[in-house]
Amino acid sequence: MTLGYRVAGLSQHGSTRPGRQAVTVTAGHIQLAPQVPVTLAGVQVSFDGGKTWQRAQVRPLGGGRFRATFTAPPSARVSLRSTARDSAGNGLTETILNAYQTRTV
Repeated sequence: MTLGYRVAGLSQHGSTRPGRQAVTVTAGHIQLAPQVPVTLAGVQVSFDGGKTWQRAQVRPLGGGRFRATFTAPPSARVSLRSTARDSAGNGLTETILNAYQTRTV
């Protein structure tokens, strides 16, 4: 399985404004693997380098895409931990420490 991310409002320098965050997570499979439906995704976020984690709200968008929303403080380095499962029982958990940062107010 594979995961892809799109952070709403992310600049080419890897930052976005603080506050409400929307991250689209796309879960799928590598090209030659059987293409079975992705049935579940979860996202956790950390603002302290992965020492503590909190759950983001996640809703399905269809086609293996999910939208995670949460609130990030100013000047934060946002870490993401995402989990996905498909209907065949395959799964993946991926952690990206300091995935992006929020700007100061």
